[in-house]
Amino acid sequence: MFGMHQRVMAAILACTTLLAGGTDAQAPLQQTFQWRRAAKTFDANLTGHPLVNVLEDIRRQTGWEVFYDPGLRIKVDAEFTGKRPGDALKLMLGNTPYTLAPSLKGATKLYVFRSNRDQATERIEAGKDKARPIPNELILVLKKGRDGKALAAQYNADILGFIASHNAYRLRFKDAKAAEQARALIEANGDWGDVDHNYAVERPVAIEPVRGGAVPGLKLNLENLGKGNAVIIGMIDTGVQAQGMSHAEFLLPSIEIAGQPVHDPKVPSHGTTMAETMIRGLSQSGIGANNRPVQILPVDVYGSSELTSTFDVARGITAAVNAGAPIVNLSLGGTGNSVFLHNVIKNCHDQGVLFLGAAGNEPVTTPTYPAAYPEVMAITATDRTGGIASYANRGNFIDVAAPGATLVNYDKKSWHVTGTSAATAYMAGVAAGLTSRSNKSPTQVGEGII
Repeated sequence: MFGMHQRVMAAILACTTLLAGGTDAQAPLQQTFQWRRAAKTFDANLTGHPLVNVLEDIRRQTGWEVFYDPGLRIKVDAEFTGKRPGDALKLMLGNTPYTLAPSLKGATKLYVFRSNRDQATERIEAGKDKARPIPNELILVLKKGRDGKALAAQYNADILGFIASHNAYRLRFKDAKAAEQARALIEANGDWGDVDHNYAVERPVAIEPVRGGAVPGLKLNLENLGKGNAVIIGMIDTGVQAQGMSHAEFLLPSIEIAGQPVHDPKVPSHGTTMAETMIRGLSQSGIGANNRPVQILPVDVYGSSELTSTFDVARGITAAVNAGAPIVNLSLGGTGNSVFLHNVIKNCHDQGVLFLGAAGNEPVTTPTYPAAYPEVMAITATDRTGGIASYANRGNFIDVAAPGATLVNYDKKSWHVTGTSAATAYMAGVAAGLTSRSNKSPTQVGEGII
């Protein structure tokens, strides 16, 4: 893990060093319960949720330490928006007593109990392993000369995806039992190839409107855009809404891996805000008219779905690299450790591609993938004081800490973006700018930042 100084805003130091020639299951509760970090308020639409599930989500989203009375057997019914913590807890807990103890030095503590605080003896532990293999799917990387269509027919599977450069197939079976039986037979045969689980990856969200907030102007040079020889950032994310963006001229035509996205035109998508955040990072790198241009290649791996998969993330990476991206931003992730995805990243890294990955928005030390792979620069988020943000991962796989909050413009309004996703996108913009300004390769720039 990074040292005591945490290398916050590492790009500022790296810029000087590099240019001077220095060293080179259950439905997620988040859908109905949200902590808005910027406003410090809660939204909820809960019906019959067990108390412990609600407390787990409070712990995960806020970073608070949460303790509860194991004798409590209540369910939560509440609907509200924009409530401060005290008001929100009263609405959710009703007559159940609680104590909320803010702290200037450590995490806020929440105790929920029947009659006195000493009864709150159970601690909510964040970061439980939520890796979710898609139960009726497998990824198969075939040996040379093997026919994926023949194998799919043999095991009554549908082919959902194919990556030609890796001879990799995404197969869907009738049910989980059929998938496991097929896996056992393929592995026992030993002559088809390698089999892996396909893990679900949730759609990232961390966007809030700002009332009356003004976004500072950016110092950007547009003269070289469109002239070729650009440093391309492959952005593996949701779709983007170019029409509402302030800096859409930096975008290349999108690649859609998972079908046509459906966006709410009034709200920026995660991909839209990540693109604007990258451009903000780029503006801090000092890129000038005589430097190579930088452009962003959006690769949408979600379409209109709330989930993507490690297979489609790998497809997105492959598409971005094949389109010429030497930098790949992964402001997404989960706890599913996919051997196949890791191999795709390793192969691209060996070709000189710099990967940046979000460490995850839970205050834990457990790894988030793909950020935790050694070939990926893992980035966590800092708060206004320069310390690790209360919600952010702080595991020993992390390489860099960067600001986890920024303002972006969309549709002539200001939006607050928070999380390790934003920190990662910012650093991707910085890395692209440093690559443009120097004679260094992206991977050399990455080594200089770390």
